Amino acid sequence: MTKTTKEKIADAYPVDTKQLAPVKARITKAENYANELVIKTDDDQKKATVALSELNKIGDEVTRRKEEITKPLNAAIKSVRDLFKPLEVGHTEAVQAIKTKLAQYHDVKRKEEEEKQAKIAARVAKGTLKPETGAKKLAEVAPVEKNVKTDEGAVQYRKVSVATITKQVSELTDAEILQHAKAGHLEWSTGAVKKAALAIGKEGEVLPGVTVTVETQVANIR
Repeated sequence: MTKTTKEKIADAYPVDTKQLAPVKARITKAENYANELVIKTDDDQKKATVALSELNKIGDEVTRRKEEITKPLNAAIKSVRDLFKPLEVGHTEAVQAIKTKLAQYHDVKRKEEEEKQAKIAARVAKGTLKPETGAKKLAEVAPVEKNVKTDEGAVQYRKVSVATITKQVSELTDAEILQHAKAGHLEWSTGAVKKAALAIGKEGEVLPGVTVTVETQVANIR
């Protein structure tokens, strides 16, 4: 029976769940304490501080044990990626080079075909070539193949529209940005918006849809 990735990792980096049982029990106890905690006095505050410090020390222990497994895994993954990256890059570049040259050749052949057809049509329009003769000559123009087949494989040529970004957002006018926004093309960056709002240095709705409030946060030293 084929093992899953999770099972393979467990085999390569076994974890003694019995060792984690006491830690799990302590965290469960801490969760119950935190849920039932009521702080009304300075003494309650000190006890909660002690509990917070102890809980965060447990968290440090959990992180340490986890990293004993994840760090070697991450190092192994990085090693594998580094090993295969030159092969992947070389493969990608070779494929792209061949595709580019095939496309260029196809475009040249297509242009030659169009030029021949245009010359025949121009002669017919000018009257120096009979319509029936022109039709015959047009039929003789070999069409450029859209599909090229071989015993090993095939290629297919097709025209595809490609969009290219020629301006950054900072280069657009307000009207152009609004046009993009209405079309839903601008990504809302919450991180950048929050940073901009905080930089204003005021409370309340400092930007449309962005409110700044001052709240008390707790940092634990252990």
